[in-house]
Amino acid sequence: MRWTAFLATIATMSCAGRGTGPSSIRPQIATTSWCRYHDGSVRAILDTLTDFRPRPGFDLLTSGDQFPTRATVVYTGESRQLKPQIRAFFTVFFRVLYRTTDSLRYQHEERFGENGIDYWLPVQEPLIAEMGQELASGDSVTIFALYHGTYTAPDSTNTRVLGVTEFESRHREWFTKACGGP
Repeated sequence: MRWTAFLATIATMSCAGRGTGPSSIRPQIATTSWCRYHDGSVRAILDTLTDFRPRPGFDLLTSGDQFPTRATVVYTGESRQLKPQIRAFFTVFFRVLYRTTDSLRYQHEERFGENGIDYWLPVQEPLIAEMGQELASGDSVTIFALYHGTYTAPDSTNTRVLGVTEFESRHREWFTKACGGP
C-alpha cells in the first residue's frame, strides 16, 4: 500500500441529529457520502496500521486513506475528557489540514467494547448527548469511524487516532435505507 500525505476528503459540521436519521453532520465535498463507510471493525483498522509509524523526527503522520468503517460495538456509557496528547493531535490536525481551530469537535472519548476488547475512541461532541439519550450501557451500536492519524509520544509510543463521526442504533436505522444493504 502506498502511503501519501493526507488530503482532506471530508470535513463535517458539528450538529446532532434527532434520532430519525443520521445527524446533520454532513460531508463537505458533495461526492462524499456516508455510503463510503464499509463494514469492518475497530481491530481491523488498527491491525491494518500496525506498521504505519511516523519516521524518526516526525511526531504526526496521516494517510490518504481514512479507512471509513462501520463497526458494531457495545456501548458502555463511559466517557472521559481527551488526554492532552490527543487534544494536541486534534489541534494540529484541524489547523494544518482544515485551516481551522475546530479541535473542539472532539473533547471527549467514549469507551466501546468489541469482541472482548475495550477501546476509548474520540467521539464528535454533538453525538455524545445523542448516544446518552438513545443508548443504554450494554446496547449494541454501529459506529462510523475514521482514521485521523498516528502520533508519536515523547516516550516513542505510537498512538493511532480514530474518531467516531456518526452512529446508528435501533432507534435510527437510516444507513441501510440510504445506502442499501440487508
